[in-house]
Amino acid sequence: MTVSATFDIVLHAFRLPWAGMRSRVRVDSPASPMSSEDVARQAMRMKRLAKDADMLALILTEVLRQRYGMSEVAACEATRCNRVTFRKAVKSPEFRERYKVVDEVLSALNMYP
Repeated sequence: MTVSATFDIVLHAFRLPWAGMRSRVRVDSPASPMSSEDVARQAMRMKRLAKDADMLALILTEVLRQRYGMSEVAACEATRCNRVTFRKAVKSPEFRERYKVVDEVLSALNMYP
């Protein structure tokens, strides 16, 4: 199985709305002005999406390291992760919990030796 196919499976496991993300972002226009509450809600939503995207990149980096034998440097370059951030994230309980789910999914699918 290719790395690309593995990434597709991981994206599906996270159920992140990558394809439709732009279409759901409201843009302020004269025809439909946003209230301050709408702006605050939109900002929080974008912040959550950004956090999920960052976590996904970190998990994909770990998948490359653990399952495909890449070095930390090469894996971080492939996913464009900051190495210092990656090292800190790997130690966090939230990261370990999410990585464990991805690892179980890939193991169940026999995606790697």
